[in-house]
Amino acid sequence: MPLTISSAAGDNTWLASIGLPDSGTTVSLAGSCNPSGLDGQTDVAMSPTSLTAPTPPGSGSIFWIIEANLTTGAVDIQQSTTSMPTGSGAGYQTIFQQTLTPTTTDPSENGTDVTPDS
Repeated sequence: MPLTISSAAGDNTWLASIGLPDSGTTVSLAGSCNPSGLDGQTDVAMSPTSLTAPTPPGSGSIFWIIEANLTTGAVDIQQSTTSMPTGSGAGYQTIFQQTLTPTTTDPSENGTDVTPDS
């Protein structure tokens, strides 16, 4: 399931296309960020372009986010079993978040997708 998400708030802008898998855990990502917000003059590509999402838990919940460093374009996944991760700190912004439960069989069908703008 492809999602296109963007943000133009504040000094930083970004655009990301996130592909959630129909099966497996490989999440595809294509995107760029503009750390200075200067209309594409200093765009930095987001990398890597493939990430591994967590698998649904046997019990409880897994909370996970995809975050991007808006200066370097570095992208990674943070996860927790207790609450939604807050991210890695300065320079990073959450671009996607989701909660997986034991009944989740497909991340794209979970129904609890929340983007930062929601």
